[in-house]
Amino acid sequence: MYVWSRLASHPPGWRLVALDQRGHGGSEHPAAGYSVQSVVADAVAAIRQLGLQRPVLVGHSWGGAIALELAAAHPELVSALAFVDGPAADVAGAMTLEVAAAQMLDGARGYSAVEAAFAAQERYLGQAWGMDLIPFVERSLRQLPEGGVTSKLTLEARLEILSSMYEYRPAELFSQVQGPLLLSLAAWTRETKAEVFLGWKRAAAAHVQEQRSDSWVRWYESHHEVTLFQPGRLAADLERLAFAAAYSDLAHQVERLELDWQTPLIGEQEAWTAKDLLAHLASTQTSLSHLVLTAGAQLWSEAAEEAPPFDADRWNASQVGRRRQTTPDELMEELSAGARRATELLSTADLEAPTTAGPLPGQPLRKTLQLLVRHGYDHLRRLQAVAQA
Repeated sequence: MYVWSRLASHPPGWRLVALDQRGHGGSEHPAAGYSVQSVVADAVAAIRQLGLQRPVLVGHSWGGAIALELAAAHPELVSALAFVDGPAADVAGAMTLEVAAAQMLDGARGYSAVEAAFAAQERYLGQAWGMDLIPFVERSLRQLPEGGVTSKLTLEARLEILSSMYEYRPAELFSQVQGPLLLSLAAWTRETKAEVFLGWKRAAAAHVQEQRSDSWVRWYESHHEVTLFQPGRLAADLERLAFAAAYSDLAHQVERLELDWQTPLIGEQEAWTAKDLLAHLASTQTSLSHLVLTAGAQLWSEAAEEAPPFDADRWNASQVGRRRQTTPDELMEELSAGARRATELLSTADLEAPTTAGPLPGQPLRKTLQLLVRHGYDHLRRLQAVAQA
């Protein structure tokens, strides 16, 4: 959990739920049960028990494998996936079983005292080490009867994880992930055969992009521990992904609604029907691309500040009126197309850039996108209420 604390200090306004996987931190440490399937079941249970509504799933290293398997097997539970330097191809292509087992054995070694474990982690992490990681190291250790400390994750558990990972076939799972997909990969490696290892990662990333041309691939100046070496950059990419996920999820949930689209909405302006509200959502999603493309495109001038304020009611009425002859199926396709285009543009968007259009001109793009996310989900809940009536 503590390895995510640096990242958690960066994204503004987002909730981060970090889990200690079984065998790690404060979670239970059973003697067995470390297969990918078992740990996926743990994460599924956590999502359901915490009442998380299609969260953006982020997994690092072994956790990346767990997150990928979960997103592919349970798309109804996940709105987007961030795969952070996990194995994106068969592990056997990166290292032999003997080399991997030796690394597992090294990770299970003991220390004469907790301070020795701190020192070992400092040597390993180098510039990424900091005092904020002391709780992380402490929570990963257990006392030995004969004195000293060792990892809570036993050698037997590590070897079970290794065996499961060698049976794991991630390459074809990425195409089964619904919603936006981010691959965050470390450009540095500590592996002895560095070029071979990095070549394996590059080939894996290329294969993913062949399956998912809409995926975002990021390479970080970092060792494997991206959350510690590059928390700010990773946080920025995750924030962009979260916005893309929200618009994609909105379209996904609207498409699942079953209702009479001619049902009038009591209290709506001009006696809107459910179809009119769908048209409004579609027009708003379509406008996202213009908002993102034009953010920061021109300096905010005194003339712009003196211009009449954005008239949301007038704009909404005009957009809905233009779509009166459009069918619900066509409006849903427009809604989804708007989300796809927004996902493409958000991959490199500057969320600090001032918007030059929309309801919050001159404000950072982030604020406008947050407003539109809340706006969209408010209307989704209204449509859900109509469907349940």
